[in-house]
Amino acid sequence: MKTTRYLPATPALFPAAFPCRRLERAARWGLAVVGMSFFAGCVVKHEQWRQEFVTGDAGPYEGAFGDSASEEDRERASGVVGDRVFERYGDDFTLAHIEFDDQGQFWHKEREDGERNQLEALEKRVADRLESDPGHFANGVIMVTFVHGWSNNSKEGNDNLRNFRYTLAKIAEGEREEPVGLQRPVIGVYLSWRGARFHERTPLGKAAKVLSYWDRKETAENIGRRSMGDTLKRLSLLRDKIAYEGEGRNRATTRSYSVIAGHSFGGAAVFSGVASFFEHELADARASDFEKWVSPNWNLVVLVNPAFEALQYSTIHRYASEIPLQLDRGQSPFVLMPRMLVVASEADSAVKGALPLGQRLGDLFRPKQDDEQRALMMTGLGHYPPYNTHHLSLGGDGEARLGLLPHAAGSAPVAELRPQGRSAFLDNFDHLFLDETPAKRVLPFMVATADPAVIGSHGDIWNEKFREFIVKLIHSHERAGKEAAKFVP
Repeated sequence: MKTTRYLPATPALFPAAFPCRRLERAARWGLAVVGMSFFAGCVVKHEQWRQEFVTGDAGPYEGAFGDSASEEDRERASGVVGDRVFERYGDDFTLAHIEFDDQGQFWHKEREDGERNQLEALEKRVADRLESDPGHFANGVIMVTFVHGWSNNSKEGNDNLRNFRYTLAKIAEGEREEPVGLQRPVIGVYLSWRGARFHERTPLGKAAKVLSYWDRKETAENIGRRSMGDTLKRLSLLRDKIAYEGEGRNRATTRSYSVIAGHSFGGAAVFSGVASFFEHELADARASDFEKWVSPNWNLVVLVNPAFEALQYSTIHRYASEIPLQLDRGQSPFVLMPRMLVVASEADSAVKGALPLGQRLGDLFRPKQDDEQRALMMTGLGHYPPYNTHHLSLGGDGEARLGLLPHAAGSAPVAELRPQGRSAFLDNFDHLFLDETPAKRVLPFMVATADPAVIGSHGDIWNEKFREFIVKLIHSHERAGKEAAKFVP
């Protein structure tokens, strides 16, 4: 009688009757590589990078990290803001850091003023500014939140952090073009976590990083469900506080604007944090035939090359498919406003190729109802065609533009897709579409594939073409929101 041989000295990873000895052997080798990496100095320390709560003012961004800044200027600015929770760049913008540990908790550092973590410190600083300088937020605020992905953190010099600063500087630059009496302060919030568990300095570290896929994915999603989800909600309440106390307005009429963006596993963390809010809002709206609609916690959520399976999006997709294309009397205009945009590059080999492999191994023993569910479990969001609504490509002018996919609106004729009557505020998005697109229509929840000419790889999210598209989308979203507010029941 033939017996199955297992590697000695450690218990079997799989049941005794499990025939895939090669898979078990590979798993053991993987664990061995990870184990050896601990002794090879490959582990990224689990620590809080930003511990100094005194604001570091590096002066105007251009002189600190801008194109005209010298290496000496950048080194000086890095020394000023390198370990600070709050970075200030003159009157350009303020950047706040909020960090999470691997258990999805805030890093705690008791302070004399009673603040227990970085989020509480941000809330207190905004409250103090509202009290000491009420006119500072008279026109509202622009609040931009970003969550990084794999291999990143909030350590000074991180590429995602540098690019986020640059993006905030561009937003502030655009705001300065507004009339003096209408300009708004810009606050950036960089939500960070230990994106990499292992350094890539050695071949052993690189191998360990690949094998940490499941650990980092699970960590990102747990962080989203725990303190990050709480943080995102409290940031929306902070925007409301500025609207009520600084502007004297409410959610429907405020000039304050809040956008949240996440990339890769950071996109997974953001989605884990916001999904339940969206699902509950959609369920309540559907129960009232979309006559009641909770005003948004965040104006817009953008996920770029998010690294999670399409199955997690299935509830939102089901509800979003039932949202009416036109407004009937009594329905809130926010029913039709874009709430979430997912953009997935066709050249993203990490989510398109590596994620399905990781999911197959991780979900090896999970039962599946049918082939459709199997595909949802194994395919990254943005690469599952039935959920895709738009395609992002370059127009004839070289700018990134949208095109509505034929199946996205079901069997509705083109004439019904055009915004009409109380839906006409959606015309503000027309310039974002390709000229030849018959139906220039945004949807509340959009999943767009992106041509490689727009986003060339998994990490190519900071290029100018895509950045300009997102900035134009936000401007269009703001204009449409102001017009939509006129029709709030």
